[in-house]
Amino acid sequence: MASYMTGTSTPQKRKAPKILERITSAPVLSILQPLDPDEYTLYIMGHCNIGRKYISNINMFIGGRVELSAQELTFRMQEDGLPRNIKNVKLFACNGGAIDPSVTGSALDSYGARLYWSLTTRGFDNVKLTAYTVPLMAATVDLRTGHKRAFDGSLPSTHRRQWPS
Repeated sequence: MASYMTGTSTPQKRKAPKILERITSAPVLSILQPLDPDEYTLYIMGHCNIGRKYISNINMFIGGRVELSAQELTFRMQEDGLPRNIKNVKLFACNGGAIDPSVTGSALDSYGARLYWSLTTRGFDNVKLTAYTVPLMAATVDLRTGHKRAFDGSLPSTHRRQWPS
């Protein structure tokens, strides 16, 4: 699993996203090393749900289902060359930021919270992670602009959580 998508973080500078897939063990995220971390956003695409401790690959019908915990995903991204100075990460996965009612009040109440904790404890000190609290429709991602929609047709930005808050 590891489908990453990068794009610029400001609308006036928005460029077409570049899709990076981990097909081999080559450090696919190392292409971000020379870039200014203020100029791009890393999107992590996968399947998630409320209370899940794992994210699943988006193309699970090809090669089988792969699930990664937040710690495993962080380790995988480190192997893939994720720059330590990364600033903007968006978890593009259904309900990745949705609070599990059984652990309300816990610092690790969602996959997004777990991923943020995992990144910061491994030295990614400047990262801001955004995760959505609603189902998303990946089919509506316009690869030319990076725009996406929540399952109900609204903009996902109205249904998100961010860390640090």
